[in-house]
Amino acid sequence: MVKITRTSQGLRNALFDELDALRDGKSHPQRANAFAKTACQIFSSVKIELEHAKFLALVDKSGNQQKQLPLIDLGESKTN
Repeated sequence: MVKITRTSQGLRNALFDELDALRDGKSHPQRANAFAKTACQIFSSVKIELEHAKFLALVDKSGNQQKQLPLIDLGESKTN
């Protein structure tokens, strides 16, 4: 199994791969549904982080408006 790159692009690619697998008969609706629900939860957690970052970026400590939001990682790879 190929690991998913833990970025928004990687997650999008994985979702399309699952859709292709479903269409090709290599997956089943229950698996695709579980995959989609998990992806939705990941997107929801990122959305919360983005909203928080936007709030913090409105004004920095010196009172100046920030021009760029900080990057948000979508997770860390497990290392054994």
